[in-house]
Amino acid sequence: MPTFTPPVLDFGALGPTLVLSIAGMVVLMVGVFVDERARGLLAGLSLFGLLIAFGAALMQNRAADAAAMIVGDPFAAFFTVVILLVAAITIFLSTDYVSRHTISLGEYYALLLFACAGMTLVVAANDLIVVLLGIEILSVALYVLAGFTRGRATAQEAALKYFLLGAFSLSFLIYGTAWIYGVVQSTRFGAIATALRPGANPSLLSNPLLLAGLGLILVGFAFKLSFVPFHMWTPDAYEGAPTPITAFMSVATKAAIFAALLRFIYVAVPGLRAEWAAVLWALAALTMVVGNAAAIAQTSVKRMLAYSSIAQAGYILVGAIAVHALSQPGVMFYLLAYAFMNVGAFAVLMGIGGAGEAGDADPTIADLNGLAQRKPLLAAAMTVFMLSLAGIPLTSGFIGKLYVFTAALRSGYAELVVIGVLTSAVATFYYLRVIAAMWMRPAEGTLPEVRVTRALATLLVILVVGTLALGIAPAGPLTLATAAAALPR
Repeated sequence: MPTFTPPVLDFGALGPTLVLSIAGMVVLMVGVFVDERARGLLAGLSLFGLLIAFGAALMQNRAADAAAMIVGDPFAAFFTVVILLVAAITIFLSTDYVSRHTISLGEYYALLLFACAGMTLVVAANDLIVVLLGIEILSVALYVLAGFTRGRATAQEAALKYFLLGAFSLSFLIYGTAWIYGVVQSTRFGAIATALRPGANPSLLSNPLLLAGLGLILVGFAFKLSFVPFHMWTPDAYEGAPTPITAFMSVATKAAIFAALLRFIYVAVPGLRAEWAAVLWALAALTMVVGNAAAIAQTSVKRMLAYSSIAQAGYILVGAIAVHALSQPGVMFYLLAYAFMNVGAFAVLMGIGGAGEAGDADPTIADLNGLAQRKPLLAAAMTVFMLSLAGIPLTSGFIGKLYVFTAALRSGYAELVVIGVLTSAVATFYYLRVIAAMWMRPAEGTLPEVRVTRALATLLVILVVGTLALGIAPAGPLTLATAAAALPR
């Protein structure tokens, strides 16, 4: 009989997840006993929990143990910091949002912390079971947050679609994990890689059950990352969710799942590179083309940004496919840059009153007409974010695309780079359409109220500076990303 090897569990690597889980429970309990006037206390407790988790993440500098289920390596630390940064920005955005909506603050902030806990578990996972557990934790919290403003019909639709398709996508991951375990007799990435190494006896590289399991897992990741054609839930979920949660979902979830995808394909199944690279190549091409094409037809800014988020996932995937020294650092830098520019775009929407139910921010492009005359600084901030998303030089978006496209080109994926460049040119049209509405069209008719609080203005300044700084002086962050990119290529 085969001997049982107990799993190695590194509690140091679990530090950020444990801190965030405890912080979420504390915020939830405190929220039961305080009234609505204590919203500042709950936000402060949430930020304090994120700060302690940030300290725990900085101590994750150990080399990855192939036998461990959870690892606290620099790769996990980098993505954890990005997730915590986005969560902190989301809390600041939420302070103004909750003051205008009747929602349960304790549950709102607690769910946000629980979602972060699941994400930090995913980025440190070195085992398919842990990946499934982390994804389930973050997904359940986000299902509820997506429909948190229950009085809005779009919120209910967003939560239901997100839940149904989220559960559907998780089933692919579960079945894929089961099939891989049936062949390899392990779910740990190191054990899977050992079983698939060249020259292993018996050879499993051409096992049809293993290939099917790999395909199912890639489909599950594709659902979570909104790759085409598994993107159907994204526009409705983004449109119906509270705007701060939409910003959080569009960046933090993407960072967590991309980290898991990178660790899986580079650590667990490098021997099947030809198979997974071909699948991801097709997904990247479809995602870039369909995401940008669909964004052109949108009139709602939120839905436009949702399709933009789909297209951006395709660009990031281009870097993930490449096998080059710049590929992993390029993906990591792109996700950091994306955190500033995409959250910044949604932050601008927070200052523009929407015509939707409950007064949530859901403006159309026509609602932005003449914004430069009414609030020039707000229009200037949105201009920077749109230019960065379009990949215009001197912005972080340009540097991010430059890195991932360079890595792909040097890895022999010239055709994929051509598709990326052409779709980027198409994307420039709908980003510039937003800029033209703000600066070149007069304000006519009844337009939404524009209200910029001091906290929102301060946050926008930070996001604009970050977006421009990463575009003008990217060497420092790229060096950090390179040092943290410890996965084998």
